[in-house]
Amino acid sequence: GHDFQSDKAEMFSHWFSHWSSVEVDRVARLRQVFNNFTRKDGRLAAQKLGLVLRTLGLTVTETELSGFLREADADGSGNLDFEEFLSLPILRRLKRPAVSELKRVFSLFERSDGSIAIGDLGIAMLYLGFRLTTAELNMLVSRADADGSG
Repeated sequence: GHDFQSDKAEMFSHWFSHWSSVEVDRVARLRQVFNNFTRKDGRLAAQKLGLVLRTLGLTVTETELSGFLREADADGSGNLDFEEFLSLPILRRLKRPAVSELKRVFSLFERSDGSIAIGDLGIAMLYLGFRLTTAELNMLVSRADADGSG
């Protein structure tokens, strides 16, 4: 029934808060990844932006990428500093989704008994902007799947 679905969304929401605390602070994580690709002056060459986003698990097309660069490279230098990088709208996909968004996405994949197959869960997470490994999916399911039904 309906309550089961809402409990499940809250369970996932709880898992997300655990996940985001494990990830430490989002900005610190972004800075860490950003710094792996910067030059000595601490700026990122524009052509490395796609690589940084893919490292974060975000998928972008070349068209999106050039749009992001036009927006973010405010000074037109062909390089991005960390503040310019942080202003990218795509990074919002890395934020913890709202419970209502979780419910909406999970309802797309829900079976008639209110459960979600693990394969569909992976797709649902991608919709939310999270690319999870099989191990992460299994961990998520084992936390949320109290009765072991999958």
